[in-house]
Amino acid sequence: MVDITHPWTGDIQLKLRSPLGTEIALITNLGGSGDNFEETIFDDEAETPIGSGQPPYSGSFQPEEPLANFNEEESLGEWTLIVIDTYPSADDGTLNAWSLTISGESSSLCVQGDVNSDGTVDVFDVIRTVNIILGIDTDPTEEEICAADYDDNGIVDVFDLVKIVNFILGIGQAKESSPATSAVLIQRGETVSIEADGPVAAIQFAIKTVGEVTPLALEGMEIVFNRINETTVNLIIFSLEGRSIEKGKLLTVEDDYSLKEVIVSDRQGERVTAKIKVVPEEFVLYQNFPNPFNPATTISYDLPEESHVTLTVYDVLGQVAAELVSSHMESGQHKVVWNASNMASGVYIYRLTAAGESQTSKMILVK
Repeated sequence: MVDITHPWTGDIQLKLRSPLGTEIALITNLGGSGDNFEETIFDDEAETPIGSGQPPYSGSFQPEEPLANFNEEESLGEWTLIVIDTYPSADDGTLNAWSLTISGESSSLCVQGDVNSDGTVDVFDVIRTVNIILGIDTDPTEEEICAADYDDNGIVDVFDLVKIVNFILGIGQAKESSPATSAVLIQRGETVSIEADGPVAAIQFAIKTVGEVTPLALEGMEIVFNRINETTVNLIIFSLEGRSIEKGKLLTVEDDYSLKEVIVSDRQGERVTAKIKVVPEEFVLYQNFPNPFNPATTISYDLPEESHVTLTVYDVLGQVAAELVSSHMESGQHKVVWNASNMASGVYIYRLTAAGESQTSKMILVK
């Protein structure tokens, strides 16, 4: 309902904005020199479109754009009536009152985001959601899970967490100019870091280790983890301030470890394609396997940095038997298969050269 005193309704534009930032036009410069909106009700089910009405506008009218555009959005939050007087210096007007009635049927057990059911979505709900994701809260109620599952897909994860934070902060759904599309979680020695091609709002993953996990300071970001058993730590990185990260060191891990189940969210709570990459600290050429072999074997090697790589196989006379690799390679762990079905039995030498370093080893082909 809108009640406005104004001598020239043709000067007036009315818009309604949802908590997520969606706007619809209720009326735009209609009515000419007529005056006043007298408890005007905008209702999609009204018989008369607002464009067919005459001022003073009294009763129910269909808005210029349907209110049904809000149907898929969460209703909880701040709604804004935008009143624009096209010629404010020509005459005066007054917004006397306005109200919003939201109705509809729902089978939901909860209000999205209100995890603690206190009628308000705030930081306490964020904490409860984090506890559910990490398994700190081991027995959440059905209502709590329903409220924490903000995107209503049956899973409580960082995508829900980001959307709840966005709702609290009033961050709308407008896409960033350069959103993240891919991210790499990098394991290098005891340090875990991330590299993404755009802003990342949250990261969720597991660490398999018996060692101690130590978060590193990230400005504006929270790092929360929970050891769910002797060998597994669940971890979330997110921001209560709406900040993001593109590149940087996240934490350190003592003892041997591996990263599992990485999930990355962009600023809108949408999935970013993510992978895990293990970057060695040293240049290493491993013994081929199997050895002895017939007719194929696998040669593995580690590159601590990207480099031009050559991997060459020689016979015992020093003649080149095969050139397995001769190209620019990224840092990481690599494997190549040599099929020696057309080679004679005997001892072969294989040599790896990269970044000014070289290592060799021998293998035996037995037919």
